[in-house]
Amino acid sequence: MSERLRLAVALALVATLAGGWFWLRDGEPPSPPSQSAELAGAEAALAAWGLWAGDGDLAHLEGTFADGPQLAQIRSEDPTIVPGDPYHFVLSDARVVEPGLVRGTVMLTRPGEVEQHFQWDLELIEVDGVWRLWTVRTSP
Repeated sequence: MSERLRLAVALALVATLAGGWFWLRDGEPPSPPSQSAELAGAEAALAAWGLWAGDGDLAHLEGTFADGPQLAQIRSEDPTIVPGDPYHFVLSDARVVEPGLVRGTVMLTRPGEVEQHFQWDLELIEVDGVWRLWTVRTSP
């Protein structure tokens, strides 16, 4: 075995052992990054928004929307909702641009209607440890 190969094997072994030690020292694997929580919050809010748009029940938005500009706009539109199928919001190519700001493509569908696509920035705030939708705007 060449000296380079032995060195490579030794370094791989040390890296594996160090990684295992960091994982085991707390007794559990490291927690996922907070941006996963932000993406999950954005997706939950969009799903709730679609349900509300189908039946006008503001209760769908509880726990996913903060009391901000987007909820105020929805409340103003609430009396105009004609019950029907829910809308489906699909967030794709999403990424956390900065804390509390998710940027991505939103596809909006509803049976019998033309599919719509938007480039949105979803601004979220953390309320009681949960990321909630504050407002939505067109991405730059």
